[in-house]
Amino acid sequence: MRLLQTILAISREVFAFLPISGGRSLGRTLHLLCAYWGFVLLSLHLGIHWRSMMAMAGRLCKPSPTCRRVLQVAGALAALYGLYAFFHRSIPTYLFLQSQFVFFDFEEPLIFFFLDYLAAMGLFVWIGHQLAKAMLALQKRSAQQ
Repeated sequence: MRLLQTILAISREVFAFLPISGGRSLGRTLHLLCAYWGFVLLSLHLGIHWRSMMAMAGRLCKPSPTCRRVLQVAGALAALYGLYAFFHRSIPTYLFLQSQFVFFDFEEPLIFFFLDYLAAMGLFVWIGHQLAKAMLALQKRSAQQ
């Protein structure tokens, strides 16, 4: 703790030319921004690798073509609900710092909060998966030419 105080005192002297005051406000803002962008990018990354995760799961049980289609439709429906939850929870306002505070309704059951964020994560997993499929199709097409 003492070291952190020393570092902050030195940095105020070294970076005095920057309009930085009261590091807590800046730190809170950066934390909010990085947490939400991390959430989105982690979800996209998971979606990019979704095919290999499903291949591992497929070793345990082989889904039929009908089951596969049902899972695809369920994934698309989950992504649609995730789109609703993404805007309902005002996630874009936090991603682009239109609001610097996350508002939480303490009257709402916690399970709904977690389900909405899980659905928003599902949206970006679905987007990442679709992007990975599109990139794979482009690679196959360019290899054939």
